[in-house]
Amino acid sequence: MSLLQSRDAFASDEEFNGPFSSWLDLKRDYGAIGDGKADDTVALQKALDDLVLHTRSNVLFVPSGIYRITRTLKTSRTSHTQGQGITLVGENPETTVLSWDGASGETMFKWDAWYSKISRLTLDGQGKAGTGLQYGPEIGRAHV
Repeated sequence: MSLLQSRDAFASDEEFNGPFSSWLDLKRDYGAIGDGKADDTVALQKALDDLVLHTRSNVLFVPSGIYRITRTLKTSRTSHTQGQGITLVGENPETTVLSWDGASGETMFKWDAWYSKISRLTLDGQGKAGTGLQYGPEIGRAHV
């Protein structure tokens, strides 16, 4: 069995319960399109900003689709509890994609959250992104 076959078998065997009405939904609550053509950067960033602040929920659900992003997405914390215990979850890793259409060599996603989880989505750098996922605080910025 090849690596690709084993990855696909694992992804399809993973149990997924959700989405739940208590979760934020990227399309329903933030107007993201997810067609691979529309720029979904603003909708995604607004959803992440609300997620970090625990606005209404600590889970953001990303329905199946290709979400075109043109600038680095960030979760930024300015206080101790912000970004704590948050979850970003896609519907299916084979059909839920954040697709990079920004400048070459840039970072797609800067994840500054703790006791947190990202699951069930694919980051596609399109051969242009320098980094798909950077974990931790921005360089030179300490947490409060």
